[in-house]
Amino acid sequence: MLIPDLFLECTTTEYKDNSDRLLFLQNLCPIYTFTNYGESFYGKKISSTNIDIYYQKTIDNELISSFFYFNFTSDFRNEKELFNIFSLEEKVKKYLSEKHYGNNSNYTTAQDIFNELYSSNSLLIQFINFSNILKEVLKKNKNGTNICQYYMPWLFTFNCLGNIENILIPYNSFNTVKILYALEYADLFYLSNCENIIDSLLLSTEKYLENKDLINIIRKSNIFEIIKIALSVYNDILLEINYILTDKVYVKKPYQNTLNLFNCINLYYNYVKNEIFLIKESNSNIINFENDNILTQLEDLMKIYQI
Repeated sequence: MLIPDLFLECTTTEYKDNSDRLLFLQNLCPIYTFTNYGESFYGKKISSTNIDIYYQKTIDNELISSFFYFNFTSDFRNEKELFNIFSLEEKVKKYLSEKHYGNNSNYTTAQDIFNELYSSNSLLIQFINFSNILKEVLKKNKNGTNICQYYMPWLFTFNCLGNIENILIPYNSFNTVKILYALEYADLFYLSNCENIIDSLLLSTEKYLENKDLINIIRKSNIFEIIKIALSVYNDILLEINYILTDKVYVKKPYQNTLNLFNCINLYYNYVKNEIFLIKESNSNIINFENDNILTQLEDLMKIYQI
């Protein structure tokens, strides 16, 4: 549930039309189906609730690494951040030139440059911070009195409702009040401890489940795997910056190549298109897309890169 929508297969897929989109995006999260009479629930009259659970599949890990590396944000509402994707090598050299440092590590550090280039809206920064928080709650001197509520800063869809007409009503971290997706100290502490036991739990579950594919999906598609990827990319970035500062030749990893950037832009376009559809389906007034040109700008960007 906590994985960004940007890293899910269903939200980065290109669909032929809205009917097709609605059909497959229903796999995004648990669907609560109910009748139109009885007690009130989210403004609907219900008497009973059926829950269909779908497990989210993430995109390829190399593409997730690329999204982190090229400074993508999940918040497509912010146009300034939306198009702040870059080639790291060019960005570092430009930064050094503007600061009149040249390529000299005596004047600055890789960490300083990293802090300047990657903003708080960057998914990479957000996951590094989240990882630090999960480590912080495990300290002996921490408890519910000195750990504040934590609000996931990236876009994720945590709930979907389906009424009797089977209309998808998604709830995500953009179109709901914050209290619905806040993590308390107890949530964070529980989550932190889950990281150490998830593999053993999966191993013990394998003998009860015939579907080995599901076990492999769960092992790959969980929040801890995303955190591991983010921290690995972070270390790679610092290494690359250090190479630039010392005039050494850095051999890029496959996920850092420009071709992967093109693939990410293409997936990002699908992601924005699908999220706009989902938010409109929820009748949310949080974001007004009627007159905005985000998709047009992304299409122009794709033309520039000949995607």
